[in-house]
Amino acid sequence: YDIIAATRPPGGSGGSPVLVADEGSQWLRNADIAAGPARALDAVWEQVTPDHPEETALAFAARQSGGVWSAATEVPGGVGSMPSLAADAAGTVYLVWKGLSPDIYFSSRPTGAGWSSREPVDNGPTEAAVENPAVAADPAGNVVVAWQDSRSSSGDWGIYAADRTTTGLWSNNVRIDDDPGTANQVMPAVAVD
Repeated sequence: YDIIAATRPPGGSGGSPVLVADEGSQWLRNADIAAGPARALDAVWEQVTPDHPEETALAFAARQSGGVWSAATEVPGGVGSMPSLAADAAGTVYLVWKGLSPDIYFSSRPTGAGWSSREPVDNGPTEAAVENPAVAADPAGNVVVAWQDSRSSSGDWGIYAADRTTTGLWSNNVRIDDDPGTANQVMPAVAVD
């Protein structure tokens, strides 16, 4: 599959689809997009080589307002799946994903700069499974991440979250769903105001 984007200005009509990345010899899937200031756009997706489907890398492209999409590049250290993007008012982009270990990882990219080194977000036991991370950022760059996690004693899926302040420090992981039983809680979404 290709990665395609189209934009529509406020009050305007839809724009024509634009090719962001061509699948070529790889499978492209699970894309996410974030809008920054002045209608800048950032996109991330999984890039899989059909001969080695276990080796999923994350790829990224950006577009400044009214410009063209940059060439797709791999996110350094971005090996895994389920990417989620957010942007703050300064245009810094925040990325979370499920690593192969499995862990939830985080990286950021200020406007015009490269990606930061990946940081682990979840601190659960290594045997706990994690899935479906979601990220949101406030205008100042404080970040909240939520994901589903199987670390409970019953092994059911719960929703956990952590936040990262502009100082770069992560909070402790906190279970945020209130299900006292063993029903699975999955597919979190997160937003900040």
